[in-house]
Amino acid sequence: KIQIRDNVQLRSFVYDMRTRDVVFTTASHYFGIWRTFTTHQELIETRSEVMQTLAIIPYSDDTSFCVAISKNNSISLYRMPSMEIINSHYLGLQHEFCPPASAFYLRGNLYMGGAFLSRWTCINNTNEGLSAHKTPIVATMINDVFGRILSIDQQGDFISWSITTGRKICVVSLNELNAIVLCANIDDNNRKVGIGYSNGLVKFVSANSGTLLNEIDKNIVKGGCNYLLFAKIFNSNRIICCGNKYAVLFEDFSGNRVQFVRKFVGHSEPVTRCTVLKNRLLITIGSDRELFLWNIQMQNPILRYQMPEDPTVALDLPNDNNSFLVGDVYGNIHMM
Repeated sequence: KIQIRDNVQLRSFVYDMRTRDVVFTTASHYFGIWRTFTTHQELIETRSEVMQTLAIIPYSDDTSFCVAISKNNSISLYRMPSMEIINSHYLGLQHEFCPPASAFYLRGNLYMGGAFLSRWTCINNTNEGLSAHKTPIVATMINDVFGRILSIDQQGDFISWSITTGRKICVVSLNELNAIVLCANIDDNNRKVGIGYSNGLVKFVSANSGTLLNEIDKNIVKGGCNYLLFAKIFNSNRIICCGNKYAVLFEDFSGNRVQFVRKFVGHSEPVTRCTVLKNRLLITIGSDRELFLWNIQMQNPILRYQMPEDPTVALDLPNDNNSFLVGDVYGNIHMM
């Protein structure tokens, strides 16, 4: 008998005859592994996923894998017994709206049963084209126009992935000497990606190929570009870059041309995020409880909010001409 840490509630388990390990699911966002006849146990956190179905694939006398299927319809493959994640895949149309409630391995095939039974052939794969970033990922974006998932890491490796297979389509190096990537965002047309660096440089690249289109000199957004936003203000395309103690507004012209408009000066701390309200106002969030409201046509703030805690994010309410929402570091949502 063994007591699982934190008194978690166990839902189901599978047994690996090769390693003599039991892998079990819980009611929380982690599952675990227990080495039988020992007290060794390990909980694997999945952050937002709750696993509901497990299966063991005894691939050879020396290799076995654990298949974990979540309630959100994703399937992940873990190497036994280290529980190193190898691959992850969204089941999509195969089990849409009804993730499998059971799974088993038989003669080279993985069978999963939900609203219906599906058969998956297990083959040896080198994972070529599925390798991860070498440094932490700064931003991920969806490109619906080309059917891609776009990701960029701190080092500046910009990768375009197939949204259906998860394989790499292209990799472009956008690294800068003595600088790391702090933010990235895609425009509303899914054609252009803006990337902000710690030295203040801002690059604009094609969302399809990663080709450099234009850039903003690092002396304009001094102290580093912490956040970048593509927005429509007064029905004109604008770009807002959040810097060390101010936000910078640019006009976004056709032909990938960008023109400086003005700086919004008033923060005493680094600006971490911004949001456009009612198609005509700007909210900027700074460290140390700073939340400012700006008229786009003025350089100084028209209102400085007194926040009880440090704000983290703001959201416009399009059907309300007077209100918006702000979230803070303690999970509170404020109606402003």
